[in-house]
Amino acid sequence: MKIKNKGIAVFALTLLFASMANADDGTINFTGEIVAATCTVAGSSGSTVDVQLGKINKSALPAPGATASATMFTIGLSGCDNAITKAQVSFDGASDSTDSSLLAVTGGASGVGIGIYEADGTTKLPLFTKSRAVTISNGAGAFNFVAKYVATNASIVVGKANSSATFAVAYQ
Repeated sequence: MKIKNKGIAVFALTLLFASMANADDGTINFTGEIVAATCTVAGSSGSTVDVQLGKINKSALPAPGATASATMFTIGLSGCDNAITKAQVSFDGASDSTDSSLLAVTGGASGVGIGIYEADGTTKLPLFTKSRAVTISNGAGAFNFVAKYVATNASIVVGKANSSATFAVAYQ
C-alpha cells in the first residue's frame, strides 16, 4: 500500500510542476521596419557637432535656474530615403546630480550643468527625451537647438565646464 501512495504522490507532483512550467505569463511584441536607407548626419565634423559655450563669469549665473551663454547649434540630415518624412532626436549623456534633465560638467566647475533647448531657446529638452519632430523634405532636414549653462547651485565653483552627449535620430 505504501508504494502505491508514493506513486500517486509523485504523479501528482509531476502534473503540478508540468503545469507550472507551461504557465502563460505575458507577451512581448517586437515592431520595426526595414527601410532602404536612413539619413546621413551632417554635423560640423561628420556626425560630431562641436558647440563652443565660451568663458563666462560666474556672476552671470547668480541663482539656481539662471542660464547663460546661449549658443545655437544644428544637426543636419541629408540623403534621406523618400519614405522618411519626419525625424526626432534625443540626447543621452551623464546627467547632473542636482538636475537630471541637464548634462553634467567635468573639468573642475560645479554648481552648473548644460541644458539643451529646442530652437525657441526656452523649451528645455531633458536628456533621454525626443525632440519636436522636424520635416524631411527632398531628402534633407535640420534640427536647431540651443545649449546653455544652467546654474544648479547658488555657490558655483569656477573651472572648466565641459560635457559631451550622444544623440540618436528616430525616423518616421
